[in-house]
Amino acid sequence: MSDRLRAGKREKLWNSGVDDDNGGKIFVSYGDMESYLTDEFFQCWEVYLLSEDIGCLPFTGGWAEQPEWIVRAIMLFKRETALWEQKEHEANN
Repeated sequence: MSDRLRAGKREKLWNSGVDDDNGGKIFVSYGDMESYLTDEFFQCWEVYLLSEDIGCLPFTGGWAEQPEWIVRAIMLFKRETALWEQKEHEANN
């Protein structure tokens, strides 16, 4: 896992986006999150963050020139980010 993902306080709680049986939010500590998520997840997350931060794909060329796992990772995180933002928008309006 990169230093970028390790930054911040390990005791910080993250909203999992999942509700318990009573409708309450489930929070996971950063330290516990590492035990649930694999190195592959963090590698895909880093690819997504990098592509978003620099505004281009990781390899030269277009989408057709990217390895399949990179295309799938970027598209998955884009879709999840859009859903998360939509839920936040609906909750605030």
